[in-house]
Amino acid sequence: GDIWRKKEEGFEKEEGFIEAYDEVQKKLKELKNDIPVKQFLIEYLNEPKYKQTRQSIKSYVEGYSAANLNRASTFAFRKDLQNSEEDQYRPEGGYQKIINYLLTELKNKNVPLFFNEVVTGIEWQKDEVHIISTKQNFKTKKVLVTVPLGVLQNEVIKFTPLLPDKIRAAKALGFGSVIKWILQFDEAFWSEKKYTGNKDLVNMGFLFSEETIPTWWTQFPKKHAILTGWLGGPKAELLQDLNDEALMQKALQSLANLFTISIDDLKQKLKAWKVYNWAKDPFSYGAYSYTTLDHQKNVQTLNSPVENTLFFAGEGIYDGDDIGTVEAALSSGKATAQKMIATF
Repeated sequence: GDIWRKKEEGFEKEEGFIEAYDEVQKKLKELKNDIPVKQFLIEYLNEPKYKQTRQSIKSYVEGYSAANLNRASTFAFRKDLQNSEEDQYRPEGGYQKIINYLLTELKNKNVPLFFNEVVTGIEWQKDEVHIISTKQNFKTKKVLVTVPLGVLQNEVIKFTPLLPDKIRAAKALGFGSVIKWILQFDEAFWSEKKYTGNKDLVNMGFLFSEETIPTWWTQFPKKHAILTGWLGGPKAELLQDLNDEALMQKALQSLANLFTISIDDLKQKLKAWKVYNWAKDPFSYGAYSYTTLDHQKNVQTLNSPVENTLFFAGEGIYDGDDIGTVEAALSSGKATAQKMIATF
């Protein structure tokens, strides 16, 4: 779909996510050593003519990567841009289809599954693990821990004996906050020129702005009357304590400011909505991970099994380019499972 940005003078079509893309690429290639993205902006793009470029990079790193500019790796940002030309896909029918497939495979192999077991503690010694749950306890020889990094960082699960090196490594890794809005309307009003200052946004994929909710996207090429709002990184942390109704009001105000439409009219058109405040979810405490400067060292620490008894996996400790993705989670889980099986 088309990429649009709302500026003071109105909607403008853009070729990509980053302003002055080619110049940014040249400056990124000059880097010999990795530095935080914030430092890169100061040292390489500090001239007044790069004001909009700096803003687009800030929005990209905080939004797309859900990252803190003071900690995010510029090398990782450079690699992201190199890969941004690749086609991206989403599964027809949503990721639930992958979950259903895995579930069917497990049932076919008679693997026992225990749902809604909130694990609070893991007591372990070599080849003997006791898992403490709110409903019942489990005993096993080995355990694979795949909770999000935010759960490890907040020490929600108590390990006995303690795992100070693992927890320290988890806390040193980048794990970003995201708040996501799904709004379903009775019509795709953004396709009508009376709401867009006479601009043709029929094929809009993404819309960027300086509003409180700065990123919106459609279901293009599907013609569903659905908008997804997205706020990532430190800006999401500032709003994370608001309830869903207050967050919804922020979304409606942002859309009213973007389009020639009132909040009341938006409410009239609104059929359904849902807010996902990942930062406050007690089973994730964040959205997904991003690459920091010392990423490799800390990932290696978490990827190393403890006495061939405790194993860790997940998108946050995936040792590859696709950190923060479903691909990373699946790849990490598969690789760790193979490593685990080899120890029996």
